Amino acid sequence: PASLIFNPLREPTCEAWDATARFGLMAAVSICMLLSVPGYLTFGVDTNSNILTNYPVDDPLVIACRCIYIVVMTLVYPMSFFVCRHIVNAVLWRGDSHQAIQVVSPARFYGLTAAIFVSTVGVTLVVRDLGVVMSLTGSLGAVNLAFVFPPACALKLAHGSWQRAFASPKSVLEAKIKLKQVVCPVLVMIFGVCAMVSSVYETVFVVE
Repeated sequence: PASLIFNPLREPTCEAWDATARFGLMAAVSICMLLSVPGYLTFGVDTNSNILTNYPVDDPLVIACRCIYIVVMTLVYPMSFFVCRHIVNAVLWRGDSHQAIQVVSPARFYGLTAAIFVSTVGVTLVVRDLGVVMSLTGSLGAVNLAFVFPPACALKLAHGSWQRAFASPKSVLEAKIKLKQVVCPVLVMIFGVCAMVSSVYETVFVVE
């Protein structure tokens, strides 16, 4: 999935990818803080998960923000859709016979495309509260991508297997190395799992 961003770079190098990732994250955090902090300071504990619902529906500025949000979602949906289709194909047809989604049979290609498209459209037709969808997406998707999968991949790549990663250190130097390569990633994973569980619980079971 990251190749969708890496390949179109003017100079697809590790340095360019690092700069792009850092700039993108800083821009995203800055925009989120710019919108979330004033909103929370204005409404306090009454702030909704979709902050636009805190404002009057007929406010021209809010209407403009909704239009901008629609345009952004329209532009983001294709890339998210392509990634989802690629992952579903890789999970369902993995192994030696795996083929990239671009070269699979037309039946599989259009079947996966239709199934994913219908499921996403079905959610939009059934669920009326966008805040719930955004909250669950962030709880299940964003938290795993940010705090669970990266340290899990780091453990696997650094040691080759889970058994070697959690094996007892044989020297003080190895213990210090493992403190950085094992303990820190595990702590991040635990934090991510706790954040995911608590966020999903608040979204599903806590009644405002």
